[in-house]
Amino acid sequence: MEIREANAADASDILRLNVELHEFSARGVPSRLRVADRYDDVSRHAYVAKVVSDADATYLLAVDGSAAVGYAEVHLREPEQDPGVLPTRRSYLQALVVTADRRSQGVGGALLAASEDWARARGSQEMELDHWIFDGDRGAFYERAGYLPTSQMRVKRLD
Repeated sequence: MEIREANAADASDILRLNVELHEFSARGVPSRLRVADRYDDVSRHAYVAKVVSDADATYLLAVDGSAAVGYAEVHLREPEQDPGVLPTRRSYLQALVVTADRRSQGVGGALLAASEDWARARGSQEMELDHWIFDGDRGAFYERAGYLPTSQMRVKRLD
């Protein structure tokens, strides 16, 4: 398996994997997400093109032979200018997905490590991420990798 930066030619693989990630999350939090009958391919392709061309963002693609089996999407974040906040250059892990048949085989850990290396090489001092919380979520995976919670969002339905 190889992990490399994606390019525009990888858009269809990224979009296929993105649907898998979205549908996995939608099954976990149906009160927030839903599986779409149809996805807006024009806007999705435009988003991938934007990330691929952005010097401060990347898709890292896990490829086994000719098959894309996962990706990580990472963005650099500049330090906040608020005097009440410690100025820290951070990267944000927007998404990490591994195909269902390749989970628990080290692909996710390799993508996470490559994401951290990419961020570190660009001067990031921290990597941030968030994830949906549900049975089968990936919280334990991130905790084993050293990611600790720093805040919580709480939600109450007002029906």
